[in-house]
Amino acid sequence: MDKDDKLLINHFKDLSVRAGKSGYAAYSDFLGLNEINILQNNASLYSSKYILYGGYKDALRIMAAFVPEDNDDEIFFPIAYLKIEPAWKQNNIKLTHRDYLGSILGLGITRGKVGDIFVGDDASACAIVHESIAGYVIANLSRVGRCDVKCSYIEGGSFKALQKYEEKNLTISSARLDCVIAAVYNMPRSKATSVIGSGQCFVNGKEIMSTSKLLNGGDVVSVRHQGRFIYYSDNEMTRKNKLRATARIFK
Repeated sequence: MDKDDKLLINHFKDLSVRAGKSGYAAYSDFLGLNEINILQNNASLYSSKYILYGGYKDALRIMAAFVPEDNDDEIFFPIAYLKIEPAWKQNNIKLTHRDYLGSILGLGITRGKVGDIFVGDDASACAIVHESIAGYVIANLSRVGRCDVKCSYIEGGSFKALQKYEEKNLTISSARLDCVIAAVYNMPRSKATSVIGSGQCFVNGKEIMSTSKLLNGGDVVSVRHQGRFIYYSDNEMTRKNKLRATARIFK
């Protein structure tokens, strides 16, 4: 474990203690896959329970809310939803996730204050950010790439509507992680094994290095440099004793 990992664990421990002493939830910034993995692998060190949320059900970047054990109040995460769009209609404008993220971070905002960003077909985007910096982004984000933009608050439902995915039917020998990844991304089983063994695969935010890990319906799988999908299966078998399953692959 390196120094940064230890600092992060100590930060989580501090949040859990703060929640216990104050009686109120204490929130982390948005966490990436490695940070979520560290959080979950060290759960026994925290004095308070935690809840994960990133603004919508299948968020990739999520916050942790540490909550006192006796607190049954509804938790309101400090999250804001923003719509970023060209200031006027411009033809042949193509903006990417990298363009939007780079422009937001270019305002001096740290990565931990920015959650998921979805880019629409019309070059507009919806971004989830920490509510403490939402007003600053709206007031100061005027350009993304070579495009003048405007920014405003939106409701969370508008963000969810921009999610893009395709559903792929799978016929696999088993629900083993290596089998599923190979089928979803059309790669040889040997390559899937290598991807998993090199620590590039996360299931429900936890790093998995075992190729024999069996997936359950609803598991969210993230593979570095490939993407993310949700695995679904009711364990129906074909006549040739193959497993039928479905993957919802996010674009």
